[in-house]
Formats: sequence, C-alpha cells, structure tokens
Amino acid sequence: GDVEHHARACLNDTLTIIADIVLPQGSDTAMLALFVRTKNNDPETIKTVMNNLVHDLDGVLPAFMLPSIYLPVEDIPVAATGKVDRRKLRELGDSLSLKQLLQLQATILPVQEYRNPSTVMEEQLRELWAHVLKIPSMGISVTDSFFRLGGDSVAAMMLVAAARNVNLSITVADVFKSPVLSELALVIMEDSFSSGAEGITPFSLMDGLTETRRICEEASKLCNIEFPQVEDIYPCTALQQGMLSITARSETNNVARTLFELPSHTDISRFEKAWQKTQHQASILRTRVIDLTSNGLVQVVVDSPITLGRYESIPDFIEGFIPMGLGVPLCRAGLISGEATSLILEMHHSIFDGWSNKLILGTIEAEYHKKVIPASLLPFRSFVKYTKEMNKEASSLYWKTYLEGWSE
Repeated sequence: GDVEHHARACLNDTLTIIADIVLPQGSDTAMLALFVRTKNNDPETIKTVMNNLVHDLDGVLPAFMLPSIYLPVEDIPVAATGKVDRRKLRELGDSLSLKQLLQLQATILPVQEYRNPSTVMEEQLRELWAHVLKIPSMGISVTDSFFRLGGDSVAAMMLVAAARNVNLSITVADVFKSPVLSELALVIMEDSFSSGAEGITPFSLMDGLTETRRICEEASKLCNIEFPQVEDIYPCTALQQGMLSITARSETNNVARTLFELPSHTDISRFEKAWQKTQHQASILRTRVIDLTSNGLVQVVVDSPITLGRYESIPDFIEGFIPMGLGVPLCRAGLISGEATSLILEMHHSIFDGWSNKLILGTIEAEYHKKVIPASLLPFRSFVKYTKEMNKEASSLYWKTYLEGWSE
C-alpha cells in the first residue's frame, strides 16, 4: 500500500521491506509493522539506513500511517505462488510479545542514549507511558519516542485519558508532534479539567442569552417535560446533526444495542444505585435533541433519570423500543434476568462512541466499587465549547493540506 510505496521510495531499493499488521502476544492492540530483510547486509549499514528511513517517513507520511515497529527478518518468505507470504510474516509478529519485538527492533535501529527523568513532569510522564504501553517504566528513557516503543494513535488516546485522570492537559496532536518523552514533558501542562468544565455556565453556549426563558419553554414542550427539568441547552455538532438526519430515514440507523453479562456475585441493588449515579454524572445519557425555532438542531440536557428497567428476556426489552429522534430520550437501559443477569444498553450514536462508552462503563464500575470517578468523564458541553471557539477555516485548510494527495 501507500506505506510500502513511500518506504521503498525513501530507501531507493537499498533494503527490501514489507508492511503488514501484527498483534503482539498478550496485546489487544494491532500494530503496523515494517519488516526489513537483513540477509547479506552489514548490521551497522542497516542501522544507518533505517535511521534515515524513520526520519524521512516522518516527513512524507501522516502520523497515523507511520509504522509502529520495525522488524528485521533474515529473508522475506515467499509462497508457492511466488508472491510474498504475508501470513508467515504476521505469524512471526503475532508469536512475540511487545517487549521481544522491541528488542528485535533495537538490532536494526540505533539505540538512543539512555537517560533517566530529570524533572517531576518527565517522571510522571514516564509512569503514564509505562501504564499505557504495558512495559516496565525503568526501561523507558527520556530520549525514547512514544511510537518507537509500540505506541500508535489508539495508545495516544489512552495516554490522553490517563493524563486527564491525574489532571494533566495533553492532546493526541501533542503526542504526534512531540513523541520524544523529554520533548512532550515540555509541552504538557498541569490543569484541572473538572474545574474547566464547571466554568461553563448553563445556556452560555447558546447565542442570545436574553432569550433563555423562551428557548427553555420551547424545549420543555418539544421534550414533553416540565420547565424546571431543562438543565442546559447547547448546539449540536455537525456530526450529531448528520447522524440524526440518517436516523430520520430509518429509525434503527445509528442506534446501538449492546448486552453486558454481569458477574454472578453482582449485588443488583448496589448496581442499580451505581447506574443512577452514573447517569447523573454522565449528562450526555440524559441528553435529547430538538429543532429549536431560530436555532436549528440543539441538544437539551434533561433532569429526568434514565431508569434501569427489569426484563425477563431480550425480546421483552426490544418490544419496548421507542424510535429515537427529536425530543425523545436517546438512551435506554435495562437488566435482563436469566441464568446470569445482564445489562442492556440502547443508545443513539449521536450521544456516544466506543471511547465514551468505555468511560461510561468505567464510571459504573467505579461507582459500584466506591472508587474515584475518572476525571476524563467530562460534560459534552466542554467539547461543544471547543468546536464553537475553533477557527474552522484554519482547521479546514490544515486538514486539506495534510491529507492532500491521499486516497481513501
């Protein structure tokens, strides 16, 4: 694909390479690996060439397309058809742990000078890297690159979430721009995300604050609730609008229904209390979307609990399905009885994705075990505020330039 094409262009046929996906033993995160043929090549020459390749690829490939790991192979296996046997290469990568893969990588890439952290921030960041990458912290040098240690875009998002839990402000873009630990430590900032979120007063993201009472009255009617139950109103993002327009064409589009089996020792009464506290914390679960006069599609946070219903079977739960759309709840939950009790969640994709779903489930678990709630579970209005304040023209120009020339 594109990665192989650009790698070969940078190497100018100096080395033979193949790019493919591997899943390290004991890991649930796949990695893009670049296999490098080492047969009949001087080890020191390979290191020099590979060091230049890594630098050159940084300049021609988007960050999300860069290989996560570089693996030496004596020879590139060939199948009976005469083509590259990619299955054998994948099996090689899949048979080794991340630690073993990194040790292999070190044989073809120059080893950076090992340096221990010299600041509190570097020490804290090293611990976060170790936690996210699942490697010993003592093996991480401040000269190491996050991506050379097996990190990728998913790991970068996990790092952002882990940093937020200890009140450190960092973005995925920061990780890609400054992947070396010592450099990232200089741009990372201490912050209190919760206080920032709390600083956004209700209805302040709507234009025309003087009409707050009017829009609340209209919202309460469109949602069929009482006026005092309107907690907040703010604009929908473009993605939310698009998802709801698709649902308008078919009531099941963009609606996910997921079943989670609970452990047999679960205290159901305690679990129900954990759910109630979670849906209070995660206001997005109580959010509805309406078409407000003069404002278009907006989201309304409703002070009305999402109750955890009891059902005998999954069909019983499905039977109670209410088409999701404007003015109605976009989340429904229940407990299914049986040999093992299960939690069933039905949500519209305009209020959740895979990442936020993980945070919501983590909050339920934290409430159940009476642990500290993850700091990364922020009100959605924080993101809406960010999108309202960003320079959309500059953002559009950046991505058009960044992705110019790339096909789907």
